Amino acid sequence: MCARHTAAPARSTCLPCRCLHEVAQRRAPRASYRAAIEWIAGNDDTSWLEHDANVAEGTECIAAALVADVWGKTTEQVRADLQRAVERMTKGQA
Repeated sequence: MCARHTAAPARSTCLPCRCLHEVAQRRAPRASYRAAIEWIAGNDDTSWLEHDANVAEGTECIAAALVADVWGKTTEQVRADLQRAVERMTKGQA
């Protein structure tokens, strides 16, 4: 329980104070494959997408490999989705 509250929380939580737990839940965005693809397309180096997909296996960025692993996608699926996301972003900026 925190200094602001004198009563114990109604349910036990992983944090000592339920109010902190609720604030953390409200602020944390829900993770999704689509959001991860959009984030990489807008924030990471995507120059590796321009190279031939058959040149070298495993030449994708670490973030893309992690997205493929977490969401159970193949690197080819992630590459294709990233290429589409980058194309959408460049069209939107033009």
